[in-house]
Amino acid sequence: MTTTRRLSVLLLVALGLALALPAPVQASYPSPDTTYRDQVVRGDGLEARIRIVVAEDKKSVAKLWVKASCADGSTLKIVRRNLPIHRTGGFSVEKLTKRGRTIYSVSGAWESKDVAFGEVDLPRCPPGGFAYLAER
Repeated sequence: MTTTRRLSVLLLVALGLALALPAPVQASYPSPDTTYRDQVVRGDGLEARIRIVVAEDKKSVAKLWVKASCADGSTLKIVRRNLPIHRTGGFSVEKLTKRGRTIYSVSGAWESKDVAFGEVDLPRCPPGGFAYLAER
């Protein structure tokens, strides 16, 4: 094979690989000064509402509010302010006991400017947690 032929074969292989590999996923970010809401009602007794308020600068969640009515009759309320939105387009927060056990954990990201999704883990609230899909 000549050098020109080797080079053309190498270029064709490189082009084929470039087309076969998926493009990197672009992170979606929320709309500034927007509220996203969802209500979850499950058959196992859990009822919950979540509200996410995005700050004007789109770099933080100004207020995160979760209220859950558990199957055992107890109620859990979470209010957190000024949570940073990471470069990946998501946020997360958790609260632990002194022994390291999870009291609650909330994480989320944006599917688009109109939809936030994620999950809330509530080990102290039977049946445990829920996934959400909050819209503005």
